[in-house]
Amino acid sequence: MRLPKYLFKLVYDPSENKRWAYWVENIDNTKAGKSITYEELVKRTGIQFFTERM
Repeated sequence: MRLPKYLFKLVYDPSENKRWAYWVENIDNTKAGKSITYEELVKRTGIQFFTERM
């Protein structure tokens, strides 16, 4: 079984229609750092998580 090198958490705030993510290396004792934009997450993963109607 192969483990992913990176992990992410995508956050969406519907009250302000904002989205952002946290991207971390999958190693022991990793702490979440500065957030990245939704667009940067899409660039890194190649996945569109939301439709453009949002």
